[in-house]
Amino acid sequence: MAASLLIRNVLVHVKDVTNIPALLPDNFIRQILHHYRNNRTNTKDEEFHDEMTNFFDCLCKSLQRDQVDVKTKINVLKKIIFYPGSFMFENVTKSKNVQKLIRILDKEGVKKLSSLYRDVLITKKEKIVAPNVTEQWLNSERIYSAQLLAKLLTSPLVQDETQWKIKNLKLFIDVGICKHKYDNVGTELANNVKDVFFRALDLKFNKLEEVALVLYELCEYTVLSDCLRSPLTEEELEIFNQMRSVTTKLNAKKVKDECAIVFQVLFLHMGLQLFQDKDLAVSSLKELFSCYERVNRTLKEASDGDPEWIEVVVDLFLNLLSHNSLLLRNIVGSVFPYLCKYLTPSSMHQILSVLDPNDSNALSVNDSESESDEDDEVSDEEESDDDNETVNDKLRMAVQAALGGYQTDEESIDLDDMDDNDAETLDKALADAFRQFKPNRGKVKKQSKHGETLTHFRIRVLDLLEIYLDSGPGMLSCLEIMLPLLQVLEFSIRDDHQKPLLVRVRHCLRKLSNVKKFNSVEGITDTILGDLLSSLLEKGTKNSMLLQDMSNEISDCCVFIIKCAQSDSLPVKTKKRCQGKVIDILIGAINVYFKQRDCLIPYYLFKSVFQLHWEGNRAFAPLLFDFVFNDDIRPFRRNQALDLLKLFYSNRRNDDAYNKFLMSVAEHEKKLCDDVIVMLRQSREIKQVKEKFVSNLFSLLRAMLSHSKPNQTVDWKMLGDKIREFRSHVPLSRDAKVTYNQLCRALQLSDTKKRKVNGFHHEERRRNSVDSVPKRLKMNLNKSANV
Repeated sequence: MAASLLIRNVLVHVKDVTNIPALLPDNFIRQILHHYRNNRTNTKDEEFHDEMTNFFDCLCKSLQRDQVDVKTKINVLKKIIFYPGSFMFENVTKSKNVQKLIRILDKEGVKKLSSLYRDVLITKKEKIVAPNVTEQWLNSERIYSAQLLAKLLTSPLVQDETQWKIKNLKLFIDVGICKHKYDNVGTELANNVKDVFFRALDLKFNKLEEVALVLYELCEYTVLSDCLRSPLTEEELEIFNQMRSVTTKLNAKKVKDECAIVFQVLFLHMGLQLFQDKDLAVSSLKELFSCYERVNRTLKEASDGDPEWIEVVVDLFLNLLSHNSLLLRNIVGSVFPYLCKYLTPSSMHQILSVLDPNDSNALSVNDSESESDEDDEVSDEEESDDDNETVNDKLRMAVQAALGGYQTDEESIDLDDMDDNDAETLDKALADAFRQFKPNRGKVKKQSKHGETLTHFRIRVLDLLEIYLDSGPGMLSCLEIMLPLLQVLEFSIRDDHQKPLLVRVRHCLRKLSNVKKFNSVEGITDTILGDLLSSLLEKGTKNSMLLQDMSNEISDCCVFIIKCAQSDSLPVKTKKRCQGKVIDILIGAINVYFKQRDCLIPYYLFKSVFQLHWEGNRAFAPLLFDFVFNDDIRPFRRNQALDLLKLFYSNRRNDDAYNKFLMSVAEHEKKLCDDVIVMLRQSREIKQVKEKFVSNLFSLLRAMLSHSKPNQTVDWKMLGDKIREFRSHVPLSRDAKVTYNQLCRALQLSDTKKRKVNGFHHEERRRNSVDSVPKRLKMNLNKSANV
């Protein structure tokens, strides 16, 4: 650590940057490695680790000077990953310090470093372990060099270096797929390098044509002879040659359409898969040949018919996604955007059917596995039945305790008589009671291997839906996707094993609800939008334990339907009918929400609706005025009505339609203010004033006042007098005082009256507080009061 501190100080002041590698003594590098190797148990030596981090940060900063050339940077890396350092430096130190140095390289530096990795992989030079002492590279080090080389291929600095990438990928073919190209390449090394090669095929290029070019050269480079480590059979060789014939013709075309490029990439990828997964490659290529023939026939005939090829391609994609392979997943992800415009309702149904929670046959299962899973389910069900009665009894007792010990059905609590604090306490007690006895379905038994595979398969299929949603989808298709996704959401909430799927389906629903541009609105009618909105709202009228967990998604989907109904892409007449239908349904939903005690429609839905700028809000607002002082409405619902009205006024637009609405709603505003005056007059007789309600009411009145019209009939002066009189005998909390003061300023009232708070006048409280302090401070306090 002393040496590290010394070197850091020297690095800051070094003038000849070519001397930087010499400032890393051999003994210093060896000592770092020695410390890590011999102190593996002492991983909490924070002081040492902090110093090492500071040292490499300082080294990187020194190498980032403008006058530092590539040779100097590479020489520093050589000292660390070769003698006196270690090629496995990062593995030994459990750090990313070498990666820090690699990130400061430019394009030339990346290429020079790749040459060093290549030399290790093919053992071009022996490994130096001491002065004048060498030994052979280990297999683990050669495999590691292949992995590091593959990582360099993904560097943004070399994104356009196509031929350089091809050269290194061919090296992987020579080591991993062919034999007799290099000495000392055993089966273990070859298999690992072959895996690295297929992972490296996840090429990142700006255009799909560049991917096709690289894959074509790699296929042509592969020599089909005895040099293959795993020779192809006669059938496989025939299919490979057929693939080469098709891709050669495609490659010779000067002008290619998107569909041709997509098929070329798929052909080439599956052709290379013959050296990795032969069964998958053979079956996939046969399907591709059939699909491509249909595509050619359709294009030549210039007909809109024969769309079946896309269904076969989608089926192929689902088959590829069923394999736990990142490469196959990325292959599908790279070409699927080009095929989205060809998707048909049948092909979309193929994708959605895989997500169906009731379809357990989305993946094939071995009979033995399914039988064992079934046995587990039976035993778990029997155990659950035995414990069901006991759990229900305990839950009933816990709920009764939360409700205050009521033992009979005739006894009950009137929630309307509760204040806000008691209601919150009861809500928390009930939540704790239900949480304590929540069915823990996910931990009944360990998820089967098939179930885990199916979960991850469905996650990968969601990739296709997200790609489709990014492609400018049709409005009708988006609406058709909605309900299946909500069905998957409900399924994943029920089962704790589906948490990875739950995260992805929620992300997919967010993407769906945020779609703004549609390439088509064909097939959209007021009936379709109305039926879908009604089906979503019906979920809120049923006593579902899952509704709370799905409330945000259901609300977002409802808002998405509203946005669809007012889309400018719709024909004028269709748009008018759709908006009218949606408004009528939401009016019914608002009435149900406020009047039906067991309604579970999410309140978040109505908040989201009132945040939109559309004519529906002008139809809903008059309803809310009638709910504020309606004794048949539950108190917390009346508070919500006030919140929604405040939101409506704050979400205003000064246009003619809004101004006309203010004129039409003037009578509602006058009635509300009259009811407020009545309530304030009766406040002395009310045992307990609901402070939250009063505070919300003051906020609403302030919002109304800021948008009132001169010809309105509300007597704001009288209202102000009653509010000030109310304040003189009713104590308020700090938050309520803020809203009260804001309203007074809006009414241009000054609250100068002496009023009682907690049994004392303000003058009395000030006088008492002065009397309670030492005499030597009274004079200063009185002076301050006068000021």
